[in-house]
Amino acid sequence: MDTRQEKQSVLIADDSAVMRTLITHFISKLGYNALTANDGDACIRMLNSKKVDLLLLDLNMPGKKRHGGTLIPQGKRYGASCNYDYRF
Repeated sequence: MDTRQEKQSVLIADDSAVMRTLITHFISKLGYNALTANDGDACIRMLNSKKVDLLLLDLNMPGKKRHGGTLIPQGKRYGASCNYDYRF
């Protein structure tokens, strides 16, 4: 019998490669499976193809239709935890 549990997945959506790398490092160290997306379209593709438990989202990503703020309802639709705290 296999007693291993599947790691929970965290999707990190940020247009900054530096931020994605830093957050991925910390999320992985905490034992989570880190997934990344560099823009809103990539975030939607990832939500469509992977099980995402938590979405960490840059609300100021560029793009007209898929900037950060518009992705919160999308993440919720796919079952990801999308409570947010907007800080400057």
